[in-house]
Amino acid sequence: MNEMQATTKSRPNKNSKIGAINRVIAISIIIAPIMLSIIPQNGYATKITSGRQTATAGTAVQLSTTSTFCKEVIITAEESNTDIVAVGSSSVDATEATRNGTVLFAGQTLVLTVRNLVSVYIDTEVSSEGVSWNCVA
Repeated sequence: MNEMQATTKSRPNKNSKIGAINRVIAISIIIAPIMLSIIPQNGYATKITSGRQTATAGTAVQLSTTSTFCKEVIITAEESNTDIVAVGSSSVDATEATRNGTVLFAGQTLVLTVRNLVSVYIDTEVSSEGVSWNCVA
């Protein structure tokens, strides 16, 4: 009976050490995906396509009319813009009274996870203002 008690007492100490090691490993596993979330899923970008798009005020315009596979698109409102650019779907609207989409002021950047560049539209408050973009594949 005494041997059994000694064994029982020594195992929790060993398990505690193993448990501590497992917790450290779990933390590493949890942190790693957070750091990797800003990198495309396969690790590195295989292709970056860049462009610029302007819009006529009140009209939703596609960033690109060419079907372009993307993992992320990085959209930056042009520094020279005097008013906002709205980014969103085909129903995006920059008009103040009916505005929808994500609003960008001059120089601001938005990163979207998308499958195809043609699904992203912009609208502007002022005609001929717009964005530059990078499509990361």
